[in-house]
Amino acid sequence: MLGSPAIMENGDTPTLGSLDSEAHIWLTGPVSPEAAEDHLPLLVAEEVEQYERFLVDRPRYLYLAARALARSVLSIYAPDVDPAAWRFRFNEHGRPEIDGPADQPPLRFNLSHTDGLVACMVTLEMDTGVDVEWTERGIDLVGVAGHSFSELEASEVRQRRGRERRDRFFRYWTLKEAYIKARGMGLALPLRRFSYTFPDPGVVNIEFDPEVGDHEPDWQFALYQPAPEHYLSAAIRRGDRADLRIVVRRSTALAREAVEVDPPRLVASPPSSATTARAT
Repeated sequence: MLGSPAIMENGDTPTLGSLDSEAHIWLTGPVSPEAAEDHLPLLVAEEVEQYERFLVDRPRYLYLAARALARSVLSIYAPDVDPAAWRFRFNEHGRPEIDGPADQPPLRFNLSHTDGLVACMVTLEMDTGVDVEWTERGIDLVGVAGHSFSELEASEVRQRRGRERRDRFFRYWTLKEAYIKARGMGLALPLRRFSYTFPDPGVVNIEFDPEVGDHEPDWQFALYQPAPEHYLSAAIRRGDRADLRIVVRRSTALAREAVEVDPPRLVASPPSSATTARAT
């Protein structure tokens, strides 16, 4: 097989059973040009064609890392499947979903990449979305917020200056991206029709316009800072279940070596009632 189980620093290997109570986020960096030939055999013909269409090296090697990471990570939870054997389909809004081989566990995954960082999030059955952003990129913070955020969120961005404005913008942006990716609707879901608030330090809430057709208590959110210049948000539709423990690992793109990390968590949604009941 092209893939092999991740070798964790503590000797443990993540298992399918751990996804009953956990969600796993795998982080890696872009593939180096020298290592590209070691990763390309995992990709199917359509992915290789997409890889070769990139005219700029930076997005090309990020794309290769993302596809290799997703395939390698999925084979950790289904070790009988060679990473190159996974097949994917795309829904009408472009979200990738597993389409084979048959008779595999109901894994769900989501991918995101930005300058210098790739993330793959895996859950069992639950809708999930992950977004990573490089916070130093040039962007019209007030203009984009006015166009894409709720009025409350846009006002919060406008009222701030300097680093505080950038920080608040990217908190909203990554959280909103993670949610629409978990819903599998992309920008077909109006970003202005749901809103995040930060009622207390370290806490985030979401509020939906009725036309969004969603239920706030069904969702678990978390926002991390895996590096000074990166934000990472996770969204999980856990329904009436207890909150999942979110485990973050840094690994190679082939997931052959990995280490569990504990990036600063900036905000998280309040514990679900099921979590509170289980703790008492």
